[in-house]
Amino acid sequence: MKTFSLAFLLSLFWNVNLSAQTDSQLLKILTVIQDIENEYLKGNAGSTSWFNITTTGFITEKDTIDDFEISFNLSDIQENEITAVSTDELLGHALTFYCRKAANCIKVVSNGKTRYYSSFEAYYTLFEQQGQLDQTISDFKQLNSLLTIKK
Repeated sequence: MKTFSLAFLLSLFWNVNLSAQTDSQLLKILTVIQDIENEYLKGNAGSTSWFNITTTGFITEKDTIDDFEISFNLSDIQENEITAVSTDELLGHALTFYCRKAANCIKVVSNGKTRYYSSFEAYYTLFEQQGQLDQTISDFKQLNSLLTIKK
């Protein structure tokens, strides 16, 4: 009886709250998120880092050994304002910023020191991974377009 009731409630919730269009949009968002995370994991196999994107576009990367964390919200990026600019200041690696006008703040925590950037959206990658960087920019643009679709 308990199983039947739970199944019934789940089906009711599914039917009432999720339209076919919403299902399709969520599936696309989740697919793009998975693609981005897979690209990240390919370049960081065996590392102490983890990377997470939520369906609202909030992204966090953290390295538990180097005490490095970067987090930001992707949901309001305008596709035509995205450009890639690289710098080599953080832990001797490249940090790629996706610059845009009036961006939300991002937070970068490195070795216990917190830095805020008010005019950037950012993604951490190595310089030599240009193919991965290009794919990531493309994925971020696609993810943003999905997140900003009006229902």
